[in-house]
Amino acid sequence: MNIGNSDNQYKKFIENTIRPLERFLEQMFNTLFKDINPNVEFYILDEHINDLDTRSKIARDNVASGLWSRNEAREFIGSSFLEGDTEMDEYTVTGSVASLRVAISA
Repeated sequence: MNIGNSDNQYKKFIENTIRPLERFLEQMFNTLFKDINPNVEFYILDEHINDLDTRSKIARDNVASGLWSRNEAREFIGSSFLEGDTEMDEYTVTGSVASLRVAISA
């Protein structure tokens, strides 16, 4: 590692080492808490790196290509689902907000 690639190396370390361990800890503690008190949830705040721009671009690209619904993209960037809005669960393509299901059946 050197000054030129330290930022990229740090991000890779967080993505490939820290975050998987944190997800494991969340699952482990939530399994233990479920038996003690089902209303308790263990959640690790992931504030290691601000990669919102990168994650937002991935989410936008996947929504635009019809791979993810807008609610799936919101979950990926760490936002909550928009309940009650069925269009947020539909798969769309670039330039159109029409449901793919509607387009195929028409």
